[in-house]
Amino acid sequence: MTFIGRITAEDAELYAHLTIVGLVGSIDNDMPSTDITIGAVTSLHRICEAVDSISSTALSHSRAFVIEVMGRRCGWLALMAAMRYIISCYIIQVVYIIHHNF
Repeated sequence: MTFIGRITAEDAELYAHLTIVGLVGSIDNDMPSTDITIGAVTSLHRICEAVDSISSTALSHSRAFVIEVMGRRCGWLALMAAMRYIISCYIIQVVYIIHHNF
C-alpha cells in the first residue's frame, strides 16, 4: 500500500469490501451541506464556560468586558454565544478583499 495521498488500482481492489466515511472536524461550523461539524458544539461549550467565569468577575468588580471568539469566515460561535447570553452588542468582522492592478 502506498501512502502518497492516492489509492492505486491494486489497493482499491484489495480493500473494495471497506466503506470509508469522512467526517468534518472544524470548530467554525462553516462546512457546506452539514448541519453542524464535529468540534463546534464543544468549542461553544468552552466559550460558555469562559463567559460564565468572566461574568462573575465583571459583576463583582462592576466592569464591562469585551469578549472575542474565533470564527474564521463564519460567525456561528459568536452568534450562538451572543444568543445564549443575550449580549447587548454583537459585532461581526467583515473582511473586504481589494484587488489592485498595478
